[in-house]
Amino acid sequence: MPEDLVFEDLVKRDNGKLGKLFPVFSITAFILFAVIFNLAPIILFNYNGIYFTGMLTLGVGYLVFRAIKNLNIEFEYEIFNDMMTFTKILNGKKRIVLTEFSIRNCEFIGPVTEDRFIDDADRTDFSFNCTGKRDVDIDSDMVWYTLVSDNSGRYAVFFDFSYDMYPIFRRYNAHRTAVFKIPEIEEERDEEE
Repeated sequence: MPEDLVFEDLVKRDNGKLGKLFPVFSITAFILFAVIFNLAPIILFNYNGIYFTGMLTLGVGYLVFRAIKNLNIEFEYEIFNDMMTFTKILNGKKRIVLTEFSIRNCEFIGPVTEDRFIDDADRTDFSFNCTGKRDVDIDSDMVWYTLVSDNSGRYAVFFDFSYDMYPIFRRYNAHRTAVFKIPEIEEERDEEE
């Protein structure tokens, strides 16, 4: 009986400039809002409404806090034999399974640099970007996609490729997996000699 094939990987989303600037601007805007909103009734109307404005300020502060925390996004790739699962993890706690499918049912598995990528992208109903970047880098051989058709429609899943995935793809769907030359590692050559 063949041995089970298992692969797991966790990719943290790099939000780029947005991830660095959004918290700074949102906290600055919140502080300005809190000061103006809480002091305006006292200065303009000589009315101390801090109880009402304070509660509203706390509510807005909580929303800003949640928005900043939700920028922490990770994607988990799991392969167990021929089943592949993509999960989105928000803030290190909340797990949302984006999709789960059999590798055998994929129409194509390969890098986004393949010639057929543009045609496949045009024929999909929707897609999942599970890469480490906000936008899919279509010039990288290390960003791959799977084209899947099931009862929810035809969709593409973009993910960061790992060399350990390739033998699993070839085992369960050899005819629809792009041919890819895995570079040899220097240490393996030294061991063989």
